[in-house]
Amino acid sequence: MHFRSPLIIILLLAGLLSSFFGEMVNAAIIFAIVLLSVVLDFVQESKAEKAAELLKEKVTTTATVLRDGVKREVKLSEIVLGDIIFLSAGDIVPETMLLGMMN
Repeated sequence: MHFRSPLIIILLLAGLLSSFFGEMVNAAIIFAIVLLSVVLDFVQESKAEKAAELLKEKVTTTATVLRDGVKREVKLSEIVLGDIIFLSAGDIVPETMLLGMMN
């Protein structure tokens, strides 16, 4: 994926041309820069994905329900048949509610 970047492709072509014309030091420097750039991009992307996964795990989506005559916040996974779900603009509709509507 990282080698599809136009800048990386241009640098690789420049490195190939430098080596073709015998400029081995320049070619080595260009290839080293490309390699370093790709490795840094990979590491940074990997860390960003891990951080996003951690955030996703920590964020718990809840719904406001009326259960046994009491209004309370529960996790979406804890919604049961018979709960009355309160919705307002921008709320996520619980999947269990949609499944119940299909039956």
